[in-house]
Amino acid sequence: MTENWVLLDAAAGAGSCVSVCDDAGAWERIVPDMIYNRLDRIREEPSLLLRVEDAGGALLVPCCVVGNTAILGVWGTRLTMAQAQAVARYVFAQYPEVVAVSSRRADLVDAPAAFQRVNDFFIELPQTAADVDARLSAKTRATMRRKMRQAQASLGAATVADVGVAAPEAPALFDWYFAKKRVTHHREYGMTMEEYLRAYYVTDIYVLRFGGRIASVVLLCEQGSAVYLENLTYDVALARFSPGGLLYHACLHRLAEKGKRSFYLKGGTQAYKRHYGSVERWLSTFKIYRSAEVVGLDTF
Repeated sequence: MTENWVLLDAAAGAGSCVSVCDDAGAWERIVPDMIYNRLDRIREEPSLLLRVEDAGGALLVPCCVVGNTAILGVWGTRLTMAQAQAVARYVFAQYPEVVAVSSRRADLVDAPAAFQRVNDFFIELPQTAADVDARLSAKTRATMRRKMRQAQASLGAATVADVGVAAPEAPALFDWYFAKKRVTHHREYGMTMEEYLRAYYVTDIYVLRFGGRIASVVLLCEQGSAVYLENLTYDVALARFSPGGLLYHACLHRLAEKGKRSFYLKGGTQAYKRHYGSVERWLSTFKIYRSAEVVGLDTF
């Protein structure tokens, strides 16, 4: 995808006031409070929380300076170009070494027409497993029950486990995950489990088994009331039972029961992301450069 970028506009966002928010508890109030916006948790470099105030109200923007680039934690955050410009102007004034301010998947409401955007899904989770079921059609629910019965009749009883990444069995589950991704997507990660965890922030591995045989795995990052779907895979030999869909459904049950409220799925064209009351947004990844002379010189 062509990179979206603009230059700093000294006039844009002049009506905005940007300051550092020193309230440590404010990190729990960022919107949305999902892992890729929690720079205080995922970056080794010190992070700060900027407060942007204008006529429309106040907005909290996580920020972290990495080398000559300032990273903003604004995945799914609804903001205007004026607000983004105001943040960039503040960062450039405070950090002379920074040449670019980089966003990722922001809900930029007035993105320039030339900007390319990507889709992104999220689900506001209901409070009970019954409410999860109610978001599917009667036909779909019946189909899932039938496939579950068939799988158990053929392979043995179904179990769903929520395994933390620190559990002794986690490495073996990741080996299984990597092996199945080679089959389903011809993907060779070339990573250890530890490297994968550092890159993608997985906290929980959900596993569906039939008669003790692993059928599918879902990797999640659970953080407060928010959950991020990192990835999933399944045993293609069991595809007729739709093990990926069955485990995804079971995960939504568990998350609702745990009191989770927001589920972030990233984008793509996969059909499963359009169910359970998901909302599709179109988000922009872009950079604001200090000047034309430094375009492309950032390192992030």
